[in-house]
Amino acid sequence: MERKSFSLEVKEVDSQGIFAGTANVYNIKDLAGDIVMPGTFAESIASKSRLPLLYEHQDAIGIIDVSETDKGVECVGQIALETSLGKDVYALMKMGAITGLSIGFLPLEWKWEGDTRIISKGTLLEVSAVAVPANQLARISEVKAADEAKKELAKLEEEIKTPILAIRLSALRTKILMLRNQVSL
Repeated sequence: MERKSFSLEVKEVDSQGIFAGTANVYNIKDLAGDIVMPGTFAESIASKSRLPLLYEHQDAIGIIDVSETDKGVECVGQIALETSLGKDVYALMKMGAITGLSIGFLPLEWKWEGDTRIISKGTLLEVSAVAVPANQLARISEVKAADEAKKELAKLEEEIKTPILAIRLSALRTKILMLRNQVSL
C-alpha cells in the first residue's frame, strides 16, 4: 500500500466532528513526484465509497465517505469524538494544526515521464488526517467550534419563535406533508 498526502480543504468541522474536504487533487505533482490523474479511483470508489478515516495512517479515528469530482476526490468524514484520539485530532483541526489529508492506496496502472510517475488507476483503501501533506494547494478554510455552533443554533431557535416565521414554518410543514403524500401515491 502506498500513501499519498494532500492538503485538506475543510469547508467546516462541526461540533459532531463532521468535516468536508478534498482528499486528493488531480493533475498536481506532489512532493513525492507523483501526479494522480482524473478517474484514477473511479472504479474503486464505485465499489466502496465509505472508507476508514485514520490519523497519520496509524489509528482509526472515524469514517469517511468519498466521491469523485472533476477536481479530485471529495470527502465527508466523521471523527469519533467518543475516543481520546478523536477528541485530540478534532481539537487540532479546529486550531489549524492538522490541515492535511493523505490517501492510502494500491497503484494499479502508471507510467513514468522522466522522474514523475503518472498514476492512472488505483484502489483507494483509506484516508488519513495528517499534519504535513504532500500536496500544498488546499487548506482548511473554516472550523466551527462547538461554542460557535451552539450560539448559532440558539439564535436560529429564537428566530423560529417569531410569529411570522412560525406561520411560514407551519406552511412549509404542511406543504412537505402534501408532497410526501403525492410521492407515496
